[in-house]
Amino acid sequence: MLKTLDKRKGIAKPLQLRNILLELIGSQYSAGQRFHSERELMNMFNVSSLTVSQAMKSLANDGIVERKIGGGTFVKKAGEEVLFMSDYTAPFALYVNILPGRSLAESNPLNWFVTSEIQRGIINSFNGKIKMLSASEILSSLKNDRDSGCILINPPSKEEEALSGLTAQLVNIDVDSRLKPSANCIRWECMNGIYDLFFYLVQQCGHKKIALIAGKPAPHKQRIAGFRMNCETFDTYCPPEYIKLVDTGTREAGGNALRELLQLGSDRPTAIFVDTDIKAEGAVQAALEAGLKVSADISIAGFDDIPDAKHLCPPLTTVRVPYYEMGVQAVKKLMSGQNEARCIPMQAELIVRASTGPVPVDSR
Repeated sequence: MLKTLDKRKGIAKPLQLRNILLELIGSQYSAGQRFHSERELMNMFNVSSLTVSQAMKSLANDGIVERKIGGGTFVKKAGEEVLFMSDYTAPFALYVNILPGRSLAESNPLNWFVTSEIQRGIINSFNGKIKMLSASEILSSLKNDRDSGCILINPPSKEEEALSGLTAQLVNIDVDSRLKPSANCIRWECMNGIYDLFFYLVQQCGHKKIALIAGKPAPHKQRIAGFRMNCETFDTYCPPEYIKLVDTGTREAGGNALRELLQLGSDRPTAIFVDTDIKAEGAVQAALEAGLKVSADISIAGFDDIPDAKHLCPPLTTVRVPYYEMGVQAVKKLMSGQNEARCIPMQAELIVRASTGPVPVDSR
């Protein structure tokens, strides 16, 4: 009889399904046999396509199954080795400083997707019970539960120091580069991604007049520095009026900055780097309202790769920050037991879509 998923366990459904499938493969299949399709698994376990897709992707990444495009899924490993993997559950609870039940979009409308993606990465990779609490509640709980693990997302230094004194199993996800280099953390770096964007815009698309729309808060300094450095590296034309620093991260701020750039007339930039996708969305809308074709008349690229970026019209070229992977990596670091105090950097990457293209012929 097939096992079923249990919502009361506090373990993410993709991980529960993965364990059930490991037991099924280990006990009933041999290497080389065809395995169930995703649709068959959806019907067998009454779960969504997303749950099945995530579970099967995890099995494929671990070499348990092989997925052949158009040819089905086949078992690569079976037997006792796979059965042993199905029995594993983390021997401790994991505390994460996210309050359940809160609407991330309402509480932080400009950066909700950051926490959402990190949270998704943690939940989909930790095979055990997760407790989502405030940092103060975690601090109180760990005083009586020192064997548990803890992942802190963008903690202030004082919280990180207080909690690190209570448990050795602590990993920080340092989104805004707030922590000291000695902290045990995962953080992202943007320089490679911005370099790749400039290489694409300049070397492949022929742009030489590239402007910046960016926020003033401290977390944006790296993106501004990356823009300035690559302007020098690629010898692009960037007078002071090409730098538009705005006070807020809204779509309206991005749109207003783009309108100011368009007032430069024949000297206006042919490509714009916007340091967040939300402001880039406003810039795209302002360009369309001005009668310009985005990509053909002006190229606009963002930063972050928010969930809606690929659904915009046109889909937005952006520098993707691996927020989901940061959550996954934090869990891996915690589970490895190698919690020496050091930061693991994760690189941003360029995602090219339809909002950028070759420099217009009359601007060459």
